[in-house]
Amino acid sequence: MNVHKSSRQRGLTLIELSITISIITGLTSMLFVSAEYYKNSSDRAACISQLASIQKAMRSHQNMNGLSSGDAITSGDLIGAGKAIPNTPRCPKSGTAIIMQGIVPAPGVIYAECSEYDNSNGTLDVSQDHTSSQFFGL
Repeated sequence: MNVHKSSRQRGLTLIELSITISIITGLTSMLFVSAEYYKNSSDRAACISQLASIQKAMRSHQNMNGLSSGDAITSGDLIGAGKAIPNTPRCPKSGTAIIMQGIVPAPGVIYAECSEYDNSNGTLDVSQDHTSSQFFGL
């Protein structure tokens, strides 16, 4: 019986190991980039939801109290214990307070906006802006 022995040793070469590690590193970095994108998108969606809630609360307060466009309205009328919004709404990304107008706006005009995503002051790129009325169907 002739036993054939291979002279080649089994295992990985240094080049094969380096390529494997670089592929794993590349895939991991793509995971972190996409996770950051989804986190920003989630924060944006949460803020849009808050802004829509504030808009609805303001219009409800306007209708229940017979207010007209241009009448004064404060955040205290909408926010607090026993009010439409129990806690002060804040941007999920930065924690800054939502900016609200001091008057009842005309129909089709937004009452509150988030300064974190306001593209007029350059805080984030234009694609992250969510102060536009397109999100509220106005």
